[in-house]
Amino acid sequence: MNVLVLNKIKEFNSKHHNLSLVFIGILMAFLTGILSDQVTSFIYPISCGGQYVSDPNCFYYMGKLFVSGYTPYVEFFDQKGPYIFYLTGLANILGGRYGMLLLHIIIFGIFYYYLFKIYEEYKFSKILSISMTLVLLSIIIICGQNPSDSELEFPFISCGLYFYIKGINNKNDKYFLYGNIICGLCAGIAIHLRLTEAIIPFGLVVYFGIRGIINKKYKNIIINAGACICGVIITSMPPLIHSLCLGFTQIMYEAIILNNFTYASGLMGGYSIESMLPRLLIIILFIFVGISLFVLKKKNKISFDETLFYGILFTVVLILEYITSYYLHYLLIVFPLIIIYFGRVISFVNINKIIKYVLLVGSFVIFIESSVTFPIYNYNVVIKRDYLINEYIDDVINIEDRNGKVLCYFTSPSIYINNNIMVSYPDFSYQGNHNRISNIYTFDRLRDYLINSDCKYVIFDNEIRDEFTNWLENNEYYVKDNSKLEGSKYITILVSVKNNEY
Repeated sequence: MNVLVLNKIKEFNSKHHNLSLVFIGILMAFLTGILSDQVTSFIYPISCGGQYVSDPNCFYYMGKLFVSGYTPYVEFFDQKGPYIFYLTGLANILGGRYGMLLLHIIIFGIFYYYLFKIYEEYKFSKILSISMTLVLLSIIIICGQNPSDSELEFPFISCGLYFYIKGINNKNDKYFLYGNIICGLCAGIAIHLRLTEAIIPFGLVVYFGIRGIINKKYKNIIINAGACICGVIITSMPPLIHSLCLGFTQIMYEAIILNNFTYASGLMGGYSIESMLPRLLIIILFIFVGISLFVLKKKNKISFDETLFYGILFTVVLILEYITSYYLHYLLIVFPLIIIYFGRVISFVNINKIIKYVLLVGSFVIFIESSVTFPIYNYNVVIKRDYLINEYIDDVINIEDRNGKVLCYFTSPSIYINNNIMVSYPDFSYQGNHNRISNIYTFDRLRDYLINSDCKYVIFDNEIRDEFTNWLENNEYYVKDNSKLEGSKYITILVSVKNNEY
């Protein structure tokens, strides 16, 4: 029976190979969605409030605000572009967590499909292809940042790389044209999401331009540049028109370009061990790519065009990543390229069958370990803590006061999601990077809001202690709730004297 089923699968794959890749891509996308998302994945009963997933909680909550009629950057604020609001807003419309899973499947399904097509272009062995995919999936899971700003870029990255690699392998410029259209679409989204996410398409078009100059194909450069620019315009128009109609154009571009670059580069806070770790990894990668390319070209394993491709692409990407990768997970956007290149290098190495299977088993072990790490941690630590926090909030804050009269300072936005709280202050998450960069959402504005608005409750994490929390606990406008519930060990709830009979 098993042999019969296996033969049927082989027959189907032979007749409908691309459809087989689609099915496998959907399966991998499903695993990616449920294992990398700690906010909406159905393996968790609530949105997990760990500090590491503050951004995904923030993104998903902004989608809820967006579809509830809030104006981006005016009634809710973040340094990311509006495409993240569109993504998570659509997820909310489609049913919340199951809508988010559906979008994960579509986005990552396309990503994996073109990744598999690249494997076939390079004629990778099945063992190598499986190992590479499992390692990449494990990296995405460990980063645990979905829904994320980089998520929308993944399909464009694998698709763009595929057409460029196919163009190089087949010496056919029409594939570069397809790739450059994809690069333009990707860049337009990146500009209106997080500008630094455009480094892969930027690296690709730099290579194409230099290649065209070397080959004196100036007309081809102009045609492809026009196609790329058209792609940028197409994906730039929706947020631009949206912002012009609702009057948030200036604040949007200031946030997503100037503020975001300052934040991502670490210029606001100098350098630390945390910020130097990704940069050390980039230096190691740069050395590895340089040496390996030199060896492969010298041994005539790859063509001059392919050497130029990876040499220019990695040079552009790694230099820009060095400047802008303040956090390790910012490298996530580059890992598909890294994995593909590693696979290309390994494919030329003569490895005996035992080592191949050791690599395969090792990749499965990495995948299993990455898959269980966050669920174990979340169920043993985070979810228990979040339930106690929710119980505490239920005891203190009335349901009717959760519409515009609660503000969380420097806590996880999961508190808003899990307790159905709608905000009235735009910078609702109030992360430290915002007030140090933004000229609009400053400490003075926040203090003025808390003093003069109808805000009744302020919540902050007990592990956060700074100048502003000291002001919160020692002013005449708010007093600390004295509940003895266990959730009070984790958060502090301050109650307005003016707006409450206390």
